[in-house]
Amino acid sequence: MKQVISFISLLILGQQVLSQSSSSPSLNPKGKWMEIQAGGGLWSNTFTKSFVFENYWDETLINNTKQNAPQRIRGGYSVDASIKIHFSDSIKERPFIIAGYQNIGGLSFHKNAVFSVLQGNAENKSVELKNSGFKQLSFSKIGVGFEKNDDVNNLHYGISMSALALFNYSSFHAKTGILTTSENADSIIGKDINAIFDKTGGGYGIGFDFFVKKQIEKQLFEISIENVGLLLLNKREQSVVTRNFVYEGFDITPSLFSKQSIDVQDSIKNYVETKPKGQTPRGTFIPFTLKMRYTNQLSEFTTIQADLQYISFPGFLPKIGLNYGFKSSIPGTLILVGASGGGFGNYGLTFGLLSKNTRFTITGIEGLASSNLPFYWSVGLESKIGL
Repeated sequence: MKQVISFISLLILGQQVLSQSSSSPSLNPKGKWMEIQAGGGLWSNTFTKSFVFENYWDETLINNTKQNAPQRIRGGYSVDASIKIHFSDSIKERPFIIAGYQNIGGLSFHKNAVFSVLQGNAENKSVELKNSGFKQLSFSKIGVGFEKNDDVNNLHYGISMSALALFNYSSFHAKTGILTTSENADSIIGKDINAIFDKTGGGYGIGFDFFVKKQIEKQLFEISIENVGLLLLNKREQSVVTRNFVYEGFDITPSLFSKQSIDVQDSIKNYVETKPKGQTPRGTFIPFTLKMRYTNQLSEFTTIQADLQYISFPGFLPKIGLNYGFKSSIPGTLILVGASGGGFGNYGLTFGLLSKNTRFTITGIEGLASSNLPFYWSVGLESKIGL
């Protein structure tokens, strides 16, 4: 941890070459520079740190969690990093190259669906599937872009186009459906099931990023839309369940009188339709990300920041953050304190450092100290470095 803090401090102190007043907002540094963004997190609106650190989930832990759980359980994780290099000294117009990586997963299920996995269907006889699902994907990108400064209107805007390489993709979505365990617990009844399971071995595509910044005196408004584009999936497999069924388990009789093994998959394949490759669409949209930020420098040593983020992903609600910055012992740097809520989880307290060209934050430390708060852990870094 000490090495991380030292690295962040060096980044912040190094920004003095880009600006004399490092805590005030700016549209764009002058000269050649490199922009780095990195972050990651793990969030849930239900599960506490015990589910991460405990080696064994006992009945007490599961029952206590179930008792406090909301009707809709959400959660997710994200790891992402990007680098943007501006290789022109022009202040008005300049090109840049960009490269990045993202790995993200999220889920949203009804309470009984999750705990039927943890406890079994004897404790959860009715499972609601409506509007439930998960999605996971990881991809990298490399591209080129162009940005421009409009000094008359105090605007800075740009666009980039990137080639995408998809490493993996899987998803499940149920529009409707109820699973019920029979009274004798000898069968599972599926009613009004309409669900699709998707997976692929990789793919490729194209994506676009847009951003606009507007400065009004000491206020800075920023908005960006990232990963707007299309992916083409390789070897896509899509399985569909669209009917009622009664599942009574698998038959072990053949294995008792022959060397034939028990094939559980064969016992349920009658209820699942696997689409032929020619009937499975190859294309899918990338989950885009919308970001908005408002920064207001109240004085030389105080500022406020408000953030809004939305990702089109299962389990993700609009995420809102509000932070207040005040003077620190590092020249030109403010200490950030605040909170954020939404996204894949509930809420978390935020601590960080802010200079004109670097922002470092840690959210959800209180979840590590408490055994009762759902985890809301994340870290983020944004930095501009002169070349």
